[in-house]
Amino acid sequence: MTIFGSVETGSSLTPSLLTTAFDVSVSGLGSGQVREIINYVGSSRVATVNNAFTTTPNTTSTYAIGPLITVTGDGTGALAVANTTGTNEAGAVNIVTMINTGSNYSNASATVTANVGSGATLQPFIAPPGGHGSDAVSELGGHNVMLNVQLSGSESDTFPTVNDFRMVGLLKDPILDANGALATGTSFDQTTRLTLTSVSGAGRYTPDETITDGTTGATGKFVSFSNTNAANTAGVLRLVGKSGVPYQAAATITGGGSGITATVASITNPDLRNNFGDVLYVENRAPVSRAADQIEDIKLVVKF
Repeated sequence: MTIFGSVETGSSLTPSLLTTAFDVSVSGLGSGQVREIINYVGSSRVATVNNAFTTTPNTTSTYAIGPLITVTGDGTGALAVANTTGTNEAGAVNIVTMINTGSNYSNASATVTANVGSGATLQPFIAPPGGHGSDAVSELGGHNVMLNVQLSGSESDTFPTVNDFRMVGLLKDPILDANGALATGTSFDQTTRLTLTSVSGAGRYTPDETITDGTTGATGKFVSFSNTNAANTAGVLRLVGKSGVPYQAAATITGGGSGITATVASITNPDLRNNFGDVLYVENRAPVSRAADQIEDIKLVVKF
């Protein structure tokens, strides 16, 4: 529970007026204790509190005196103190501090009492079940969420610029293929990467053609080919939408449109594990062509 105070107007606190209307809170030795002043003798400067301190303060302890704060409701244990010092009007309540937020409150009210001043009002605010943020949709009354992301160039070579894209979506809690950990990075390469040797036809694949593994029968759609020698006889081939059958090292693959053949030297799986995470949103769009100096600005509005 949190209590916010408004301004209390009136004269400055006078020692002779402390009785029955003020709290004293302790810092230093015995800190966190709050007691109500029930009697004060000005000549001896002795204040009597309603209950003995659990930890007895000593000469190193300091005290703060403020108006009496009373919290009532269906819970227990709420304890607050008011601070009336500051640069504004003398005696003004400038902050209310919760010493103990209490428990099991569903409704509460708070009052401020002092022998001087008038007009202070307090409003308790009670967190919803589970605490603030545990159910943001219900607490904030939100039904629409807007998301915005910008794709710049190849995104550190994780998003090839030599091919287009036509689908955007929102995936909740994807995990890394390598170790199953929750994916927290900003970009991931979801293509299957085949390192090839003995590439025929100078590596001129047909866009989106089907690439077939002659040994296992695995298939996937061509995305890009990056040669690693001048003759284009070796390089890295990127594929998406591969079948459930895996590609195999040392196998010969063939392009269904170009007829290019090559030998698979090694295989790198997509960064994110397939079939993990919750698909919250999918949208098919007209093909978006890409370029190395291009930035795509994508905005989604998702309604719950």
